[in-house]
Amino acid sequence: MKRMITLPVASLVILFLFSCGNTTAQQEESQQAGIDAEQVANDWDAAKEAYHEIMSSTFHPAEEGDLEPLKTRHAELAGAAKKWAELPMPEGMKGKGLEALLQKLQAGSEAIGTEVSGGSDEALTASITALHDVFHDIVGLCDH
Repeated sequence: MKRMITLPVASLVILFLFSCGNTTAQQEESQQAGIDAEQVANDWDAAKEAYHEIMSSTFHPAEEGDLEPLKTRHAELAGAAKKWAELPMPEGMKGKGLEALLQKLQAGSEAIGTEVSGGSDEALTASITALHDVFHDIVGLCDH
């Protein structure tokens, strides 16, 4: 009789310990995923701000007819776009069409180099203006 009671009680104790162990492991996994998701979002925001800083310092002078900042920083613009496009996208950003826009931003940023070395000032101004519009399309989707 004692054995019949001990076996179910022991089974319940083992089941309880096993489920507690899984809960702790699941909690740790969830916490790690949260940290990873936070890091992805932080990296994404940092890349967006890095691109914005270069875009700002090249586009606004170009609006006023000063293309020199763009001519000297076009490689930085392309590098920042590439870095941003290669980052993992935060969960809340997926499915908004940002992937295609980031690829367009990267391609356009790289193409500015061609404009700098062989295009007219008018073509360069048109290119940076179009690129600025793509950037604002991305930012607009990020904010929603």
